[in-house]
Amino acid sequence: MLSTFARPLVDELACANDPAVLARPLTYCVTRCGGPPGGRPVIGNNGHTGSAVGTNRRRDERVGVGGRMRRLLTAAGTALALGVGGVACTSGEEEHEQFVGAGEVCGGLFSGPSAEMVEKVTGHKVFFWRSGNGMQEVVAALKDGYASGRSWAPGANLCRLSPKGAKQTDRGGITYSMYAPQDVEDEGLPAGAELYTMGVQSSVRRSGASIYFECVSPQLKGSDKAPLRIQGGFGRGESDAPDTREYRDMNMRILHAATLKLVKELDCEDNGGLPKVPVLTPK
Repeated sequence: MLSTFARPLVDELACANDPAVLARPLTYCVTRCGGPPGGRPVIGNNGHTGSAVGTNRRRDERVGVGGRMRRLLTAAGTALALGVGGVACTSGEEEHEQFVGAGEVCGGLFSGPSAEMVEKVTGHKVFFWRSGNGMQEVVAALKDGYASGRSWAPGANLCRLSPKGAKQTDRGGITYSMYAPQDVEDEGLPAGAELYTMGVQSSVRRSGASIYFECVSPQLKGSDKAPLRIQGGFGRGESDAPDTREYRDMNMRILHAATLKLVKELDCEDNGGLPKVPVLTPK
């Protein structure tokens, strides 16, 4: 494997479909070998994938693009560091098929109705096998971020969706991180995105969905006074699926179902303020 400094610039990862990035109002890319602090930020503008278009001037004046960029790069770099591509069993792991259906990937995260929706929005039925360790990694990352006392913190991938035969940039998935309070004030949503009423803030677009909510939990000391702020994002990757209300709602349904599993693991009071049945009402 090439070292970080040996990789050429042409090996940059086009991360326009990375859920960790698309879930944010501003979209950035990091080099395939990079990530902070050596990653080279690139601001994208791609209506098809839902990348960001421009910035909100007032938001920039209040917070500053630099701070926002550092948070995005760190979150994206953390997600990329978890790895993608082929599957290989290490010693002691249970043997498994290299390719599985949507209902079996990531420890059965999308079992039930979510599996069919994942197949529809991604346009694929077979994916690289992924372990079910994503939930443990997300919970650990969120707890560590909260304990740090910072206003934001990078999270982890709950699940990577890498379709069989697809290019590396065609992958999608679900990721979570801890957001800063001012992040929900950003009006610079990705091109074509629209706000929904669920959670502190939620939005959908052709390529995915995002949701912001707060968690008060006995597992998080002090959260009754300062809740853990969680941002979740789903990206379907490259897909020829139509951009209709039905498919946009499916993007949110997939993210909502996975998020309910996360709030259960974290023991969030009142499901983190999220309904048991997703509210799919445009704001």
